[in-house]
Amino acid sequence: MTRFQRFEDIEAWQTARQLANAVYDASEEGPFARDFGLRDQVRRAAVSVLSNIAEGFERESRAEFIRFLTIAKGSAGELRAQRYIAADRAYVAPELSGHLRDEAARVSKMLAGLIAYLRQASCRERTGREWRRPAGCAGWPVVTAVTCQPSLPPQPLPPQLADVLRLLRGDANVALHVP
Repeated sequence: MTRFQRFEDIEAWQTARQLANAVYDASEEGPFARDFGLRDQVRRAAVSVLSNIAEGFERESRAEFIRFLTIAKGSAGELRAQRYIAADRAYVAPELSGHLRDEAARVSKMLAGLIAYLRQASCRERTGREWRRPAGCAGWPVVTAVTCQPSLPPQPLPPQLADVLRLLRGDANVALHVP
């Protein structure tokens, strides 16, 4: 399992940083530099990717980290879309356009993988500045426990909610009593 001590350790952040610098380089000269609206929007989208990865990591909450990674992934998609306009307007060479597209897609895939990893690992908790799986935790909990905070042990569901879950699963021996 990869451990992140700092957001700078995250490979997706490192790649997003390189991508942002490539976007800045590509938009510094020629007609791209004079199209202020597109230039600024492309730059903002590129910077948004690495900024949201960093901000989510610094929030020190798995849910917040996932939320900001999702925003970063959206910004990578925005950057890929804007690259089409820059290519259509011949602001960037076809080779560079392809490189930017590939790198943005690569960052997006990295983020999707990291999001999936964090979502499936509900038992992971953050200790200090690093994520780890507590001893005795066997992965994503079944829907028979409610976990409010990683530091608290799972609490059993109230009997009424357990009955609702059994009913939804198709257990015919359950009758709901609504006051």
